[in-house]
Amino acid sequence: RSDIDLIILAVPPKVQIEILNYNLKFKKKKIFEKPISNNINLSKNIIRMIKRKKIKSNINLTFLNHQLFIKTRNIIKKQKLGKILNFKILWSFRSFDLDKKIKSWKTIENQGGGIKNIFLTHVFSYCEFFFGNCKITNYEYKISNFKGIDYKRKISCSIKNQDGSTGKIRLFAKKKGVQEHKITIKFEKGQIQLFTKSKDWTKNFVLKIHNEISKKRKTIKSKNLSKFKDGRSNQIFIMLKNFLKKKHHSNID
Repeated sequence: RSDIDLIILAVPPKVQIEILNYNLKFKKKKIFEKPISNNINLSKNIIRMIKRKKIKSNINLTFLNHQLFIKTRNIIKKQKLGKILNFKILWSFRSFDLDKKIKSWKTIENQGGGIKNIFLTHVFSYCEFFFGNCKITNYEYKISNFKGIDYKRKISCSIKNQDGSTGKIRLFAKKKGVQEHKITIKFEKGQIQLFTKSKDWTKNFVLKIHNEISKKRKTIKSKNLSKFKDGRSNQIFIMLKNFLKKKHHSNID
């Protein structure tokens, strides 16, 4: 569509702002890759400019458009299992670039790479999607070095939302097997587990719901919504479909 710009800002900050200023002249709709820039102050400036010019925009955040993540959010919002007590997130993943020690943007944080930008950004986005505004209460990481580059191989952090619910996040790169992505949420009346063990980021998710009061258990498996080989394409398709609607809620904040 000629009225939509897809901007991938994996370039130095000075170039980013030049590209953005050029595109802002035409006030076209914007879909950003994440992170929208490699600098927090620049990101804030970009958001301010977009809002000031009232330009429709969105960030490509895969999990916010996943059917089982949306289902989980509805359970939380409707308080079907009562209030949230705590939650845990474990995401172990494979990274070809880290495993093979390849010097590329995927391993360099200030170029938009590294596990903080590629993986933790997704986790923070769906934590806000599920639990509302959260505050980081603790943050730790382990660094490895190759070819003169320091990179994070493991990140652990604790967060707390406005209602007082606490959560622990653990991310780490692994050398063998497939990735494991598991979200466990404990409620007053039960528990939810949303998880997958798969090479594909978004395929084969399973949602297990346990109501301890009624003793009911329910298992929901994600459906193949299309013939896309890469499961993320399903979520991109949904994101674009919603983005083109007149009533669209931007996730830019």
